[in-house]
Amino acid sequence: MKDGVGYSDNPDSADAGNVDVDNLDLGNATAGDQAKLAELEQKCRGYSLLIELSASLRRGEGLGDLFVPTATSINTILKMQRTVVLVQERLKPGFFTVENLQGYSDEEKAALSGKSIELPAELLDPIDAVIVTGADPDDRLREVREFLDLPYFISYPITVRGKAFAVLVTGRLDEEPPDVQQTSKNNAETLQAISTLLASVLAERSLAAAEEQNRIMINAAPICCIVWDEHGDLSDCNPEMLNLFGTTDKEAFLKSFYDYFPERQPDGINSEEMLVRHVRKAFIRGSSLGRWTFKNKNGDLVPTEVTVVRAPKGEDYILVAYMRDLRMHISAQAKLDEAKELAKEYAQIKNEFLASVSHEIRTPMNAISAMGQVIVSCESLNKEQMRIVKQGQRSLMLLTSAIEAILDFSKLDSGQLLLESEEFSIHSMVEEILSLVRADADAKGLKLDAFYDKTVPIRVLGDSLRLQQALLNIINNAIKFTEHGSVKVQVTTEPSAFEYEARVIFKITDTGIGIGKDSISELFKPLYSLDSGYDRKYGGLGMGLPVSQGLVTLMGGKITVESTTGKGSTFSILIPLTLPGKPFVDVKETEESNTSVDPSVLKGLRVLVAEDNEVNQMIIAELLSSIGIKVSIANNGIEAIEQLQERSFDLVLMDIMMPEMDGLTATTKIRADERFAELPVLAMTANSGPEHMAESLKAGMNAHLTKPVDVEELYGALLTWSGRK
Repeated sequence: MKDGVGYSDNPDSADAGNVDVDNLDLGNATAGDQAKLAELEQKCRGYSLLIELSASLRRGEGLGDLFVPTATSINTILKMQRTVVLVQERLKPGFFTVENLQGYSDEEKAALSGKSIELPAELLDPIDAVIVTGADPDDRLREVREFLDLPYFISYPITVRGKAFAVLVTGRLDEEPPDVQQTSKNNAETLQAISTLLASVLAERSLAAAEEQNRIMINAAPICCIVWDEHGDLSDCNPEMLNLFGTTDKEAFLKSFYDYFPERQPDGINSEEMLVRHVRKAFIRGSSLGRWTFKNKNGDLVPTEVTVVRAPKGEDYILVAYMRDLRMHISAQAKLDEAKELAKEYAQIKNEFLASVSHEIRTPMNAISAMGQVIVSCESLNKEQMRIVKQGQRSLMLLTSAIEAILDFSKLDSGQLLLESEEFSIHSMVEEILSLVRADADAKGLKLDAFYDKTVPIRVLGDSLRLQQALLNIINNAIKFTEHGSVKVQVTTEPSAFEYEARVIFKITDTGIGIGKDSISELFKPLYSLDSGYDRKYGGLGMGLPVSQGLVTLMGGKITVESTTGKGSTFSILIPLTLPGKPFVDVKETEESNTSVDPSVLKGLRVLVAEDNEVNQMIIAELLSSIGIKVSIANNGIEAIEQLQERSFDLVLMDIMMPEMDGLTATTKIRADERFAELPVLAMTANSGPEHMAESLKAGMNAHLTKPVDVEELYGALLTWSGRK
């Protein structure tokens, strides 16, 4: 006994801290003693409340299981009238929502539940509890007092991870004497302890929830995971890891994990040595990535990609390895490689087919072209006959253009079209294009002009042939779809960031039918035509613009279109070209003289023609013999070699595709004979691709003429390679 109050000096006594305050005899106590006993009574109630809450709160799950019994017990045991729990809103810092109300009527609960209030910083400070009594001014925390309808209260924040998760508020509608200040102080200490307890429970729940979430994430992850603890022992793995190795017994698997290692990895390194490397690298650098092969339960090798990560755990580190089964990836890659090889084979078949088709089409076309040129040279033709022959030659030219477009698009589509780089004149190239299409423009009464900005360089480096082809397609279309007015070509430049680059812009503007907005996006699709249907007026394959766009893109440029239906169109082609070591020159280039071939200097030349097609034999023999060239015919490569053995020739025109022995094989055999090392051999074939030209040169040919061969081009080649002037 101490001061007449039941109290045990033994802290281990069953009565320690459990004073029966309701049955104390206070009859002989002084006023001071009664105050002390009242204080002791209040503290005992606080201890009793903490003991009760400590035992019960950890059994719940939700916030209701936590806050409802707390608020109820505070009102009951501490003899408070009202207790409120305010919870921090997630998206509005400083604002708190009413979560729980005890001591309020149903109407008051309905009015307050779910409402929020911005709490002052004073109520969120975890240093001291806030106590509001009758001694405080009326305006102190008035907004909070009025909001909660609680004139006198004690509050303390529930702090989790350094932030106020909630605020616990308890109080009375009136104050009880005799010592309100001391009672409030004791209750404040109790409230602080309760808030600390609640924070501890919330932190434990948060940690448990986080651990559970991590466990769910790891177990649900479609990737294998295994963990080494801080002592280097295997401690855990996820179900996907067990699935990979075909087992369900985690404990047995962790014990036998190293038994799944083959003696050596595919690169020959010992598996244990490789593991040590990965572990060391992960500890030093934080992670290690590599390939690893395991043996599964059936003894099959399982290739994986392994990432070993160093992760902190307290003051130590653990290692976590993530593994990805590569069997499906390797299988898919093998199928992809197989598909690529198959695609290459198909591309090769397609190219061979196109080359064969090209040869079969060009061979008779060559004959028709040559016959037309022979007929035109006849002086006995009247005007009508000459018109018919020239119309036939024009039709042949259109057919050749269509075939070229199809072949070029195929090469562009397969990425096999190669660009050349040579010095050329922009002015001469454009004028040459206009000369080719001027007859068509004149026939429709169209004005055809070209304009050159003074910044356009005189000469540039690039593929003039492909650029000319791209421009020709667009200019041809402009003339085709323009009935009245003009077609204008403007050549300008735009600034370049590079000293020796010229960014040249070709603008082709017409006053034709124009293009609708919906059709502009379709223009560059293969086989698309503005003039579709059975009543086509303009015709065409619909391949010109796709080929032009492909060529321009290949050259690093771009095409843009502006058009208004019924008013005309403007096609702008931007091409980056290289300057031949000089800056821009703004003087106009002098006209280049065109030197024509004088066939008479070829008289007496001995030419062997290896050609299997009889019509082509007849035509080429006529073209050559008409200017005094001595012609001998061989039907294949074997006959060509035999004739070379029998007599002398100044030059050989060699077809590529021939029966018994092709031209490439024949040329290779000819070059193997030292007597013919300097003999000019010119390919004359329908195979026109860069790869075919490369094959010709590799076989030992000096030049490559493509059928149908232009007479001037043929005579020029003979003049060049025969050495005659």
